[in-house]
Amino acid sequence: DHSATSSNALPGQWLAFNMEERVECCQSGQVKYKKALTNALSLNVPLDRKLNDEFLKARTEAAAKGRQEQVELPVVSFDACLAATLGTSEQVDNFYSSATKRRGQA
Repeated sequence: DHSATSSNALPGQWLAFNMEERVECCQSGQVKYKKALTNALSLNVPLDRKLNDEFLKARTEAAAKGRQEQVELPVVSFDACLAATLGTSEQVDNFYSSATKRRGQA
């Protein structure tokens, strides 16, 4: 049995999750966490890890010889996309550290 509140809920609310961002100050070593409620996860697509590389090369060679073939898109595994998005860290320049009262990298 569904309650009145669940029947009026927007579909996106069922997919909402908390995304946590971790920032570590390279000067002081202190860590700051930010949480945000979201219902979408943007993924980086590492095209250098495409699974159908040989197939795409053959298609490109065929097109260079004048043969028209159907367009083929690169295939990248979901695991590779997750690793490229969540398994990496990036450096933030000009980060203001409240602990050291200076700007630096985080």
